[in-house]
Order: sequence, then structure tokens, then C-alpha cells
Amino acid sequence: MPGLWELTGLERGILGCLYVIAGIFGTTGNLLTLVTWGRGLQELGCRAWLHMNFALSNILIVVVFFFPASSAFAGRWLYGEVACQSYGFEGMIAGMGQIGALTALAWGQANVDADADSRKRSILFGWLFASVWAIGPLIGWSSYGIEAGGVSCTFNWQVVNVSYVTYAVMIWAFGFVIPYFLSINWVKSTACIPKQKLDPKDWSNYPEINTVIGWCIFVSIIAWIPYGLAAAWPLFASIETVPKIVGVYAPVSAKLGTCFYPWIHIWHSARFRQTVSSLLFGTTSSASTAEKEN
Repeated sequence: MPGLWELTGLERGILGCLYVIAGIFGTTGNLLTLVTWGRGLQELGCRAWLHMNFALSNILIVVVFFFPASSAFAGRWLYGEVACQSYGFEGMIAGMGQIGALTALAWGQANVDADADSRKRSILFGWLFASVWAIGPLIGWSSYGIEAGGVSCTFNWQVVNVSYVTYAVMIWAFGFVIPYFLSINWVKSTACIPKQKLDPKDWSNYPEINTVIGWCIFVSIIAWIPYGLAAAWPLFASIETVPKIVGVYAPVSAKLGTCFYPWIHIWHSARFRQTVSSLLFGTTSSASTAEKEN
């Protein structure tokens, strides 16, 4: 099925460049985030795994950027139906996996006394959660198809039937509203923990990490709003009334969002910033600096 809109040469060029930017900076930035938190594994254990899991989900969102980028420059999806279904599945499991990972991260920060097994289960549950939404369109609960701009593939909001309506309603409620509601409340509850209860040697418990997670939630919501609008719009109006910018921008929006998460860590977390500096420039590590400060 072709896209809903025919893109101009300028629009295709801009869209292709956005995919490339998101792919390069999102992949490298979140890979750096993954490695940085990996440096804290010995000290933090499964607390670090929650942060690494979030970074991994962001990498999975953007690492396949070549397919939509090259298609955007060509002006059409280049890789056939099987690749379209595979790309749609990968994008859905990565995207919903990111929301699940962010929810697990907020839960882990609010439950500082949770044991390692509980944290591992929260990671596993997040990916099982993502798998439900990703597998659904493959087995007839909604479907995957070429998106409105005609250069990538996602869940097919252009075919509105009973199957799509139930999928859209369920994913809105259980895939967006509830996870973000829980995440926001967990971060708010953590912000109220007196500072003396936080271990000064554990950088994942420092108040700035609460700020990091809060900003990540905010960016994630903004990045997924176009998808949310595209999914919900056909439930209330004809697909022809969907704004072109919403339909075309939705697939690249979540990818662009991944570029901001590493900078949020660097900007708001001194511990993270010191560790990145140690990795890139061989300066004093965050752990030794923390010990000197305390």
C-alpha cells in the first residue's frame, strides 16, 4: 500500500537527513551511555542494568535508520513487503521496549531497596510487555504497513477496522497512559525521599538521577506524541484529515528523541559526566572523585 501523501523532493531530503541524524547521534550517544553505566556494574549491580537496558532500547530504535533514510532519499519504500513487516516489528518492539525500560527505571529508582531478582524481573517484564504489542500486528491484531509518508513501515493506522480500533485503544491505555502515569508518580515519590536516606557513594541514588529520569520521561512523551496522535486520530475522524506533519513526522519523532537522552545524563548528573570524561579523555573517574568529595 503506498503512502497517504506524495512527498516533495525537499520534504524527502529533509526527512532522510533527519533519519540519518537520529541514527548516527542516537546510536553513538546511547552506546556511550550504555558503556558509561557499564562502568558502574561492579558498584551498582542490577541498578546499573536498569539504566543500561534503557540505553539499549534507544539504540534498537535508531540502529536500523538506514532503511527509512535510504527510502526517504529515494522517495519510496525500497525493501519489499517482508522487510516492511520485519522493520515494523523491530520498530514496535524497540519503541514499546523503551517505554517499558523507562517505566522499570523509574520503578527501580523509587524502590531503592528492591533486590537484584526484582530488578531483573522488571527488565524482563518490560520486554514481554513490548513483545505483546509487536507480535499483535503479525498475527492479525491490527497490521504493519507502509506509513503515510511512504518511506518506512509501522502499525497501519490507515486501515481502520475493528481489529485496529481495539489495538489502538489498548495501546493508548496500557502502552502509553498507564506506563507514563506510573513513571511520573514513581519519580515524584523518589524526589520526596530525604537526602540522608540516599547512599552518597551510590550515584544512581543521587537526586540528580531523579532529575535525569524525570527529563527522560518528558522527552519520551514529547517524542511519542506524534505516534499517539496518528494512532488516535482515525478513531475520531477520517484519515484524510490527519495533518501531514503528524503522519509523516511520527516515525522519525521517536528516533530523534533518542538523541537527547545522553545529553540529559551529561547535563544533569555530575557522576555520569565525570565517568564520561574518564572514558573519553582518561580523566579522574567518577568513583574516585566522589570518594574525595565525601
